[in-house]
Amino acid sequence: MDGQQYIIFNIAGKSYGVEISRVSSIERLEEVYQVPNTPEFIEGLVNLRGKVHTVFNLRKRLGLPKVELDETTRIVMAYVGDIITGFIADTVYEIVMISEDEIDRSPEAVKKAGIKFVSGLATKEENTYYILNLDELLSIS
Repeated sequence: MDGQQYIIFNIAGKSYGVEISRVSSIERLEEVYQVPNTPEFIEGLVNLRGKVHTVFNLRKRLGLPKVELDETTRIVMAYVGDIITGFIADTVYEIVMISEDEIDRSPEAVKKAGIKFVSGLATKEENTYYILNLDELLSIS
């Protein structure tokens, strides 16, 4: 069975996935510098290895309650076009191989998920993963 590897991470008790080919790195939470006059879901800027990247707060982007960031919090650095952008996840905990036939991309499934930016629901064994559309999720509009 062919498939793609997905990074699985947790936000507010739900498991989300993004294609591993879109992920540049997974970083421990570094100091994030706040930038005035940016959308609320922009956490700020982070300097990684001499390069400055925008960091999104997925909890805010998805309209979820705020929690304190801790030692399990990670910044997932992902490619959006040619730009590497980060997003904050509560925890990153596994890599899973998911085949296309395990992902329901039907409009009904996406609507049932009730979460903007979801491109499909993957079911593997007894787990459900919300597959995110990074291009929409990590855009300013």
